[in-house]
Amino acid sequence: MLAAAKERGERAARLWAAATSLREVMGSSPLLPTDRAAQERSVANVRAAMGEEAFTAAWQEGQAMTLQQVLAFGPGNRERDSR
Repeated sequence: MLAAAKERGERAARLWAAATSLREVMGSSPLLPTDRAAQERSVANVRAAMGEEAFTAAWQEGQAMTLQQVLAFGPGNRERDSR
């Protein structure tokens, strides 16, 4: 169970980082203030659960993902080849 929770945290960190990077690259609007606040709380919770080093590594991996990798790594897809 702990391994599953850790994997979900890593996955979430990668996807949040990828979404943030893709929004910047595509020139999309930033999150609405209420959405941003909720995301910041969630990110802080995952960061605390994972530890700074693991979270930073997962975040950096997410920032480096292409759109195709994000789509392959998205919900329901358990493949980890996108690293």
